[in-house]
Amino acid sequence: MSSIHVPDDPCTTIHLAYSAAVARRARALMHAELVDAGVREAVIDDAVLVLSELVANAVEHGHPDKQGRIEVSWCIHEDYVRVSVHDSGQAPDLRPLEAPDDAVSGRGLTIVDYICRTWDVDHDSGLRITAELDYSAT
Repeated sequence: MSSIHVPDDPCTTIHLAYSAAVARRARALMHAELVDAGVREAVIDDAVLVLSELVANAVEHGHPDKQGRIEVSWCIHEDYVRVSVHDSGQAPDLRPLEAPDDAVSGRGLTIVDYICRTWDVDHDSGLRITAELDYSAT
């Protein structure tokens, strides 16, 4: 795992092995940093859930980079937290399920869509999903 964080920069970026097991490590690191920054527990809980869903999507549907990793980042801003996960895959049509109630899987982006004030997909050099959680909305 590599980590990039500059004290005056609101963002932390880590590169993790392409494995479902890394979600736990990413959640723990982000949780600790959000607690240290004084983010409300409700926002932290939602951010951790969003991060988990995005990492799960990257590992299940994406591809690792040439070093066998995915990139996970979070940024703590004055009124929101941004969470982003990047893998080397491509997914042309990502959207929440319309009616996921009886679906076996596929609820991840529906959860992200419900919790976050905004989220988007960037297809430049792989697939990056970025979501923002507003402090006042949770």
